[in-house]
Amino acid sequence: MSLDKSYIDFVKELKESIVISRYKVANLANREQLLLYYTIGYKLSEKIALEKWGNSILKNIAADMQTDLPGLRGFSERNLYNMKLFYDTYINFPVSQSSTAKSDRDAIISQSVTAKFDNYFFGISFTHHILLINKCKDWQERHFYMQETAGQFWSVSLLEQQIASPISSAR
Repeated sequence: MSLDKSYIDFVKELKESIVISRYKVANLANREQLLLYYTIGYKLSEKIALEKWGNSILKNIAADMQTDLPGLRGFSERNLYNMKLFYDTYINFPVSQSSTAKSDRDAIISQSVTAKFDNYFFGISFTHHILLINKCKDWQERHFYMQETAGQFWSVSLLEQQIASPISSAR
């Protein structure tokens, strides 16, 4: 009988390890994707401003990227606009590693703030971020929903419902 319990416990332990590892991989992939989109948003924002192109250039960029990288998904005109919006919205926040590591002193001072920020900022998807940017009227409201979404693992549709609910609006 103890062999059976030992076996069951062992299999349970293996499954927990697999689930934890999958969660970590998904979290790392999400973080990388957000950093990529932030970097692309930065490059788009800077180049569009420098060249005075306007956002209409995004259609051309998306088409050229599709031509050069056939089958590339997630880089439509709309998504490129959202990446630029993402960067422009979070330009003053410690989103990238380079922004927090400008100097050792600044990195040490902001390390705990950045760690807390990272937990919920990188804990939600790009789609969540775009919804928050478009639906929340200010940083405090966006910050509140960002923390709740990351902490409660809200789907995009649940987040949208929470923002639209009268109880949330009274917050």
